[in-house]
This record gives sequence, structure tokens and C-alpha cells, in this order.
Amino acid sequence: MARRIIVGTALLAWSCACAATDGAWLAAQLSRVEAASFGIAPAGRIDAAEHRLAGEWPLADGLRVGLDYVYTRYEYAGLAGRNRDLHRLALPFVLERSGRDWSLLVTFAPGLSASSNVFKEPLDRWSRDELTLDLSATAVRALGERTDLLLGVARDQRLGRPLVYPLAGVRYTGERLAWHLGWPQAGIDWQFAPAQRLRLRLCPAGHRWAVASDETGGRFDYRQRAGRATVAWHLELGHRFALELGGGYEFGRRHRLTDDAGTRLTAAADDAWLVTLGLVAGRRPGIASRPADCR
Repeated sequence: MARRIIVGTALLAWSCACAATDGAWLAAQLSRVEAASFGIAPAGRIDAAEHRLAGEWPLADGLRVGLDYVYTRYEYAGLAGRNRDLHRLALPFVLERSGRDWSLLVTFAPGLSASSNVFKEPLDRWSRDELTLDLSATAVRALGERTDLLLGVARDQRLGRPLVYPLAGVRYTGERLAWHLGWPQAGIDWQFAPAQRLRLRLCPAGHRWAVASDETGGRFDYRQRAGRATVAWHLELGHRFALELGGGYEFGRRHRLTDDAGTRLTAAADDAWLVTLGLVAGRRPGIASRPADCR
């Protein structure tokens, strides 16, 4: 089911992106996290994979609409419960306004976040528990010719559950180098050759899903918390496409879930390495214009 959703959505969106107007982009990414010890049992193990499709299309001057779909699969050993297939889908609207030495970036992203058995039966199983709403507003004030101060507020689930938290950072934008240092993320984009650049990111990588348990007949929140440091090599393939190869390290990993017996469990997973493979159509904004974007 999950593979059919991913392939169908990818083919449709990719076709739209390739025929879209200037400023549109679409990126597909596959990530694999190495198997690691999982503190749910003495011999517990967890294996994770992530598939992501994200993009943006211009609607009007300063207004864009996006797509952000992520399918995550967790496979367990030593847990009295099934492997989990988890989905999240958001439709972010991005509004940008700017003046002589200031700018404002506002994002409004309604969405859904649930297990596969809920996604495949929307009329029977969807409820308010699956609905999500991510919001952020960032004000940017110029400190110099290439340096800016960023202050704002956000509400999302990147810290493992719905939270409101402050945003703060300093950004530098050069001809080939751009960086953002702040809370809760940081990043560097370095174009070291005409068609090549490196993307470094340090970001929270948590989320919350509403899960319907076929074993117990009930529902529970699956909460996952982690930090993720990644580096990716971005290679332009002509004027329209680019290839991205990367890797990284996921740390501070913690899961809160319910097993098939209905017992609520909290367990840590060991830090783990990850690898990523991506393909981009169009020109995706970098850290200079999207300081909170960790894709």
C-alpha cells in the first residue's frame, strides 16, 4: 500500500514539476538508518527507512504552495508488536514579504499524520487525532550587507510532539557560501564548483503519529525524538535536474509507543549512521531563503 502511494504520488507530482513555471521544484529522497540496539528489551533492535517527496509551486507574488509527504517504516526485534508503517502529509503555504532592510516569512501547513491502516481507510478511520497544523513566522532584519538577524516563533512536531517554541539565528549570504546558525537548526550551503555544492544540516528530526492498533482496537500516539546531522553532495544534471548523495548521523533517539498488549513503552535507541539518495527537479531554495528547512 505504502509503495503504491509513494510511486503514484511521485509520478504525478514529478510530471507537474517538469512542466511547471519557473520557481517550481520537486525533490524525492530515500533515507536508510542503520539497525541499532533498541532498549525495549535486552536483545531489542530497530531498523528505519524514510521516503520523502517535497516540492513548492508559485501561486502569486510572494505566495507559494507546497507538498511534503514522508513515509517512515520501523522494523523491530524483541518487541511484542508489529512493525510500523507511518505516514505524514502536509500542504504548506509560504508567504514572503520584504522591505528595504527587513523581510517576513510565514508558513501555514495543514496536514495528516497517521499509521498505514488509517491512511488506507480514510472514510472509516480518520478522526481529529490525525490532523496536524504546523505554523511558523520569522522576521528578518539586516545587520549588514550580507548578514541578517532572524527572530520568530513556530509550532510543529519536530521535537517529538506538538510544541510552540522560539526561533532565533544569524544568517550569512555570500556568492558561493551561505550559512545559518541558530535554534533549533543550523546549516551551510557551499557551492565549490559551478554545478556542485555541499549541503550541511543540523536539525531536530522528531515527529508524532496517530496510530490505530488493530490488535487492541484502540488508538495511541507514536512519538519519536531525535537530532540529525547530515551532509549531502548536490550535483546539477543540466538546467532542470540535480542528484543528491549524502549521509549523516542520528542521535538522541527516543521512542514512545504502545505494544500489542496495550502497554505504554518508552525506550531509547542507539545513535546510528544513515545514508540518503535524492533527485531534484527545478531549483530548490537553499539555507539563505529557507533557514528552517532541513530537507
